[in-house]
Amino acid sequence: MPFRPPATLLATLLLATAPACAPDVAGEPGEPSRDEAPGAEQAAGANPGAAGAGPGLAPEEPGEAPPLTPDEAVCQRWVEVRAALTEGQWTGSVAECDPGRLEERGRKSALALLNYYRGLAGLPAVVNRADLDERAQGCALLMDANDKLSHKPPRGWECWSKQAAEDAGLSNLSGGPGVKSIDAYLVDPGNEKTLGHRRWLLSGALGPVGLGGTDDASCMLVGESDGTADPPYVAWPPPGRVPLQAFDPIWEPLDSVGWSIQSETLDLDRAEVVVREGDRELEVQVKKLAHDYGSWRALRVVPKGWSARGGASYVVSVSGLEQPIEYTVSVVACE
Repeated sequence: MPFRPPATLLATLLLATAPACAPDVAGEPGEPSRDEAPGAEQAAGANPGAAGAGPGLAPEEPGEAPPLTPDEAVCQRWVEVRAALTEGQWTGSVAECDPGRLEERGRKSALALLNYYRGLAGLPAVVNRADLDERAQGCALLMDANDKLSHKPPRGWECWSKQAAEDAGLSNLSGGPGVKSIDAYLVDPGNEKTLGHRRWLLSGALGPVGLGGTDDASCMLVGESDGTADPPYVAWPPPGRVPLQAFDPIWEPLDSVGWSIQSETLDLDRAEVVVREGDRELEVQVKKLAHDYGSWRALRVVPKGWSARGGASYVVSVSGLEQPIEYTVSVVACE
């Protein structure tokens, strides 16, 4: 039976100050369960460049436009997903401590973006659940009413309730609306010791989730997950074709925060990582991350003196394991 660490053990890190237009993101919720996985839906935006996946293009018929190349298919999917996103309207009131509701299209957008990223990483989609959404909504009101983020909000906070305070300890917290916060969680600046938000989003343990938000805060409830997916490892950026724009969706680029590799079964603490572009080995700084935040073990791999560029392919080799890992990240520049 896999070890299930307590969901009440909390992190205290807060995201470094970001521009006023960008969401602040609280330190991760408690140590995650390790025997959980996402729902059974097909992953949105599954990576056509990942192993076993292809563009799925039909033969060209007379009079039809030429089929998309694999790179074009990746870019088309990126554009389609981003174009459909909306934060939605919030019906509540901080002054009246009314959590209200987040418009359905706002929750659907946050979920679609989350599942798009999971699809790129080769993970199945997750679903949200109405009762968890309602709890996440109370959590978001609590953060907004106090203009602060805390996994342990004190009883003296405005709009405090026992349920909202408990759910804050089971959620990713953000000082921004829900859709933008998915991008911020994935890059995860300010949480370089854990990358816990990213690891939760990319966890085989994730799902179902609760999504709640106001105009100025949001909560993604992750601590009630109960799935069973167990990939050998998950990397970000992932194997296969990845839009260059996914490296820089917020104010802080992914390359400055670091790439990551996480696993529920592989002991990565003594692993060594080499990144190559063609015949050239690129300098990286490798840091092991705190255990049990969305995954059992994880590494942060920070490019030193270089950044990912469109049209380049990077071979990542991980040694020091019983079964070494090697995969290729192919970066696609989408206009």
